Amino acid sequence: MRNRLVVLAVCLMLLAGVAAAAKFQPVSPKATDGRLGHPGLIVRPHLAAPPAPEPLPAKQAEGIRVLFVAADDGLGPIAAQLMAYPDIAAVDWFNAYSAIPTLDYLLTYDVVIVHCNLPYADNVAMGDRLADYVDAGGRVILSAFNWYTGGAYPWFISGRMLTAGYSPFLSAGVTEFGTWCLGVYQATHPLMQGVSTLCDYYHDRVNLAPGAQLVASYTNGEELVAVKGCVVAINMYVGFYSESTGDVDVLFHNAIVYLMEGCGGPSDYIFVDDLGRSKLCINADGTFVFQVLTGPDAGEYEGTAQVVERAGVYVFMNPRGTPWTLYVVYDGLHGRAVGFYQQPGFDDRSHLSDRNTADNPDTCF
Repeated sequence: MRNRLVVLAVCLMLLAGVAAAAKFQPVSPKATDGRLGHPGLIVRPHLAAPPAPEPLPAKQAEGIRVLFVAADDGLGPIAAQLMAYPDIAAVDWFNAYSAIPTLDYLLTYDVVIVHCNLPYADNVAMGDRLADYVDAGGRVILSAFNWYTGGAYPWFISGRMLTAGYSPFLSAGVTEFGTWCLGVYQATHPLMQGVSTLCDYYHDRVNLAPGAQLVASYTNGEELVAVKGCVVAINMYVGFYSESTGDVDVLFHNAIVYLMEGCGGPSDYIFVDDLGRSKLCINADGTFVFQVLTGPDAGEYEGTAQVVERAGVYVFMNPRGTPWTLYVVYDGLHGRAVGFYQQPGFDDRSHLSDRNTADNPDTCF
């Protein structure tokens, strides 16, 4: 009898070991789980309470007031980094997972930075409210995961922020994890001053929105930074679980100052031929003035051009059948423009070759 009990005890111990091994056997993560699991895109460990965000004391001096509106567990490290800049007076946080801020509340801040790692309380209302804020003179910086539309939860910004064309990026449906770094960018653009290294593990697949200006891309060609009017898009995650490295605070501070000073900068494309043959000014609505500076046809010619953009390369051309033909290709990332203005059926043509658009005037001639 005693031996049978010993054998039974040994069997029970073995069965317990097998059950424990089965219980804790690793399970392959889902594509939407992020690095740590679900329910957040980048999740805190299960059953862990969200940490309370530490408030940053406002400075006494006047300066720029920044608000993070985020569906997340709190402020990321970039908040304290921005607070260290002398022109930043306050950096605050609003939990958009629980509620949507009112327009009056947003208008007490100069710049609003928006990111998410959890669903918004109402992503349509969130997008509508941000669009209202921009319409009232506000400035917005959008970052990941605002363009992640492929999940089961409404992580992304919706409403008028997208449907009315405020966001510089449009969703390509999914988010991607993997360390990508700064690739091709406009070195002379105000957003990129002092930015030489930049990497992040978290980002969305995006497309450039019509009318937006691409400023920087990742090394794999994915869009990184773009601007449209009073909205800057930065395809990085800067929330509580941020793994971004490099000059991230410099980029975001540049974006804040850029929006404060010009809210998107000049709306005109201005090109000056390197050999003094021509000048071209194209407004945001496509209307243009082409100055022919040499030859018998010297003078100013007006028209309306179609504008086609893809990955930072713009093509400006007017409809066929007009007295003169405009065709200009502008590489916005490298700051180069080439093209011509020609009278169809004649040899008269004025060339345009502008290899450094950074030295062009800020306003049309």
